[in-house]
Amino acid sequence: MSCSRVSELKERYDPGFMTPYFPYVQYVGMSGQLVLLCFLGYEGLIAVAVFAFLGSVIYALYGIRYANFLGIIQPEYYLGLLPVKFQNRQKYENELKRIKANPMHHLDEFLEKTYKAQFVNTSHTKKHEFNQNYSRDQSKLTGTTLSDLTSNSYVYRICITGGHHGGNHLARQRFAKALTEEVGFDVYAPPTMVQLFVNGGASVPCEFDSKTNRMIWEENVLKMQIEAERSFLKIAESSGRPSCLIVDRGSLDPKAYIDSETWETVVKHTAFDEQYLLDRYDLVLHFVTAADGDADHWVFDGQTKAQALVDDRRLQECYKNHHHHVILGNENGLAEKFKEGFNEILGLINLSCSGTEAYFHEQDLEELNDSFDTQPEFLNAAGRRRMSLTLDGFAGLPIGTSTDSLPMLAARMDSVEEQV
Repeated sequence: MSCSRVSELKERYDPGFMTPYFPYVQYVGMSGQLVLLCFLGYEGLIAVAVFAFLGSVIYALYGIRYANFLGIIQPEYYLGLLPVKFQNRQKYENELKRIKANPMHHLDEFLEKTYKAQFVNTSHTKKHEFNQNYSRDQSKLTGTTLSDLTSNSYVYRICITGGHHGGNHLARQRFAKALTEEVGFDVYAPPTMVQLFVNGGASVPCEFDSKTNRMIWEENVLKMQIEAERSFLKIAESSGRPSCLIVDRGSLDPKAYIDSETWETVVKHTAFDEQYLLDRYDLVLHFVTAADGDADHWVFDGQTKAQALVDDRRLQECYKNHHHHVILGNENGLAEKFKEGFNEILGLINLSCSGTEAYFHEQDLEELNDSFDTQPEFLNAAGRRRMSLTLDGFAGLPIGTSTDSLPMLAARMDSVEEQV
């Protein structure tokens, strides 16, 4: 690769972390591979040639027409053999943006700075009080931990959940921006667990998998969720700065996608119970699916409006016993939906702030929502819905729903299905 090509590559891809002495370390690595080939002799060269030939043939016959993703280095670009999908310049540039934005590819220091408050709110004095009789955190129950040496500043815990295309992913982004820039609070945003597992190579069990596989999946998703929340909380507490933990999908979300018997078994296999999971959050904000009254923001991506409506009601059912559960509907538009949710957060931390209105203008939210990645929402709703089993003789019926409500719910679904 010539110096001009290296310069061009750096212009196209500028990661937040770059190896020291780039690209010379890479040159040394490639030189080492050539030396190794020399030691292997002609047999090694033949193997390389065979693999190169087979790869080229497969790419020419299939890959160039059906490839949906590009890598970081992209030899196809330098050889003039880009896949058909990316021969359009605009689509190619969009793919470069996707690569650069994907945190699986590199460390993004910008995200860390984004979630740090631009000024410190000095009115926050609440401290975390550890209740040994109620905690399920074994590290705290078994003796002194490093966390005991920190300031134990109280971190407000907010769960954002909701139905398909309800806006919860965009909401966390906008809430974090307003909190850090106008309110003086740091924000901690753990990754969505299902997306984390899928990005790491795990597959969401489907209805044809065994019940044991489904229980193993949900048990580990739940355990990972709690451990991630605990770790973020401990780090936030240790900072001594006013902070909010905002989770996108809470620990009770899995309950909406499996039958009650499986859920009860999963909970028994952990050290938790439902009340403990509910009490982990100070506030639960439910963003109602766009399938319920917000046709402008509904996008069909494999899940029908009827399915989305049922999943939404089941999610509401999961958190109905929370002491501060707020349902954010679509009656007054996306901007008012976000404003109402943020006002609930301000009320939780006992603050008022007039400068946050600018973060929730209708036109700005429309543009952001159009460009916002909906993949996480698909993984959590449509993807996970494959695990839903028939409950009370009706697929997707909210857990605990009486049969008296079937006619009304069925009629509502029929009317929505006609719009799909």
